[in-house]
Amino acid sequence: VAAPAVWNNPAKGAMISRASENERGRDRGKHRARPVAPFWLWAVAIAAAVLGSQPSASGAAGLEGRESDPVVLTGDAVRPLAPVEPGHLVAYRVSGESWEQVPVQVDERVDVDFRSLYPFPDQDFVKGGPLVVNAYADPGTLVGPDDDPMIDDDDEIAMMAADTGERVSSETGTGPDGLPDGPRVEVEVRDPLDDRLAYLYLFRGPQGADQGAGGDYVKYEFDLLAGDYLTAYGFVDGPNPEASSVDTDYYLTGHSDRWIDDELRLKAGGATGVDVLDREKAQFYPGYCGRSTDSFSGYTSASAEGTFIANIDGPVRAIRSYLGANSGPYTQRESVFYERRQDVRTFLRVHAIPQVMQFTDYSAAAAGMTYRNQLNPGGVTIDGIPDPVTPGVPAAVPDAASAWEQVSGPQGSIDIVTTLRTDIQGLGVTSYYLDNASPGGGAETQCTGDASAYGSSGSWINTALPNTDPRTAGANYLTSTKTLFYGGPEASVARAESHRASVDSPLSVASSELTIPDAEPPGGARLKVSARPTRRRIRAGAYRRYRVAVRNRGAAASGRVRVCIAIPGNRVRRIGGRRCRIRDSIPAGNRVRMVFRVRVRNRVRTGVRPAVRFAVKEDGRTIRTVVRRLRVS
Repeated sequence: VAAPAVWNNPAKGAMISRASENERGRDRGKHRARPVAPFWLWAVAIAAAVLGSQPSASGAAGLEGRESDPVVLTGDAVRPLAPVEPGHLVAYRVSGESWEQVPVQVDERVDVDFRSLYPFPDQDFVKGGPLVVNAYADPGTLVGPDDDPMIDDDDEIAMMAADTGERVSSETGTGPDGLPDGPRVEVEVRDPLDDRLAYLYLFRGPQGADQGAGGDYVKYEFDLLAGDYLTAYGFVDGPNPEASSVDTDYYLTGHSDRWIDDELRLKAGGATGVDVLDREKAQFYPGYCGRSTDSFSGYTSASAEGTFIANIDGPVRAIRSYLGANSGPYTQRESVFYERRQDVRTFLRVHAIPQVMQFTDYSAAAAGMTYRNQLNPGGVTIDGIPDPVTPGVPAAVPDAASAWEQVSGPQGSIDIVTTLRTDIQGLGVTSYYLDNASPGGGAETQCTGDASAYGSSGSWINTALPNTDPRTAGANYLTSTKTLFYGGPEASVARAESHRASVDSPLSVASSELTIPDAEPPGGARLKVSARPTRRRIRAGAYRRYRVAVRNRGAAASGRVRVCIAIPGNRVRRIGGRRCRIRDSIPAGNRVRMVFRVRVRNRVRTGVRPAVRFAVKEDGRTIRTVVRRLRVS
């Protein structure tokens, strides 16, 4: 029997069972274990009105426009700190002349034979040789803990771009007070879209260090209704009902079984907080119900083996990773939840199947929202009344390019970016859309969830797929990544395009052992630097002036001072004057000023944020690097 065909399914939702009693075996209702009271909605509305889409409390600095994006390193980045236990790593940023602690999370990874994740390795469906995969370690599942109790090279260290800061200088010193002596690691984060740089710093902290820095961006509660996972889970057959949830300041999702996501509430910027999700869905093709998220979970199939790889809740992100979709026991879905974003990766590992599609079916509460995608930027209204939507995807999608979709309205907004990675030649990829409150039979048959299709939309591989089970020699591979950005009401097409660009050009990260510029000698010169304006909006083709001032607040005259402008990339150019300005000396208590002029090149698109850097050196020694950002509008 053909096995599960699944891509990444993100929109997340699940705690609300909308299926009929015949479909589910019982009606679990609308998350009775965790009802949402009117007061909760009222409180969220007030909080959202106050907070809007502002960065996290600890993320007031950071890379503007990249606040949703994670900064993820592998464990080899902290070799200068080795050996260090995962719970001892702490992170800081520099803001002005002070150090501020920011959240950091270490997720250990380990090589595991997926056969061992089913407690019956002699069963036919898991025979055929080992399948060793590097996966997240979890003492609460059959993966178990990492064999190495220290941070090793394949472990992951997660932080947020919203928490990045400035680079250290002689004024900030080697690190915050109270940390043990030893090496420190500098993490340089670069935005490839405009070459902006920002920094984070990693240290070996004391026993019992607060890695959340007093905060918690994501709260994940894995709640298996049958009891403890290791003793109560039905590995051979489902269903295995859950009342699991992921909750952040920007969204809430619910999960009522391994493959069943059926709740999504948007919370940012005055969003209404209503549940806009019916179901996240996966099946072979429209109207075919033989394989679906219900059959994967054991509601409509006698054979529905499955197992969890990891359920991880940390201060920076949550991870929900599992295996098993009918005759694809090693097909894997992995969701990584951040404060404003969710990454859903689906690894297809199954025998040949006819087609496969993954899509989101919204609930009646989503009525009035607008659906858009790259081929239909004008959008159509989700209202249960059929609309003409041009099918298809950008031509480059089968070759690993991305495509975006957007659902936006008073209820909040979701930007969805889907990317495929595969070696299958001639893959046919198109889009899917159905908006009909009373769909018919045939291709409109609703296999899971309720009887309606509100803005039902997603991706569809409409050609046959060859074997992707790596236990068979010569197998192909296909991995789908679906990245969801959750935001406030009435998002624009420009925002969706910006999120697509951020997925296509992820932040680049480099790390090195921290070295600090030599401090000014006691009683000597003490140079302070400022550059104005700190931020400025500008039109393409326009000119701007930067006024740089260097003041000597020390007790003696400075040495030779050199101030240079550098402009990464080619979007901005310097106008007139020398690139570097030199002063033989600045007397104690005196200040020198200089002006640099720049021009944004014509045709630079709106929303780009090019960086302008000023490096100040005394006698060849770097004193300070100041970065200022323009915003093209």
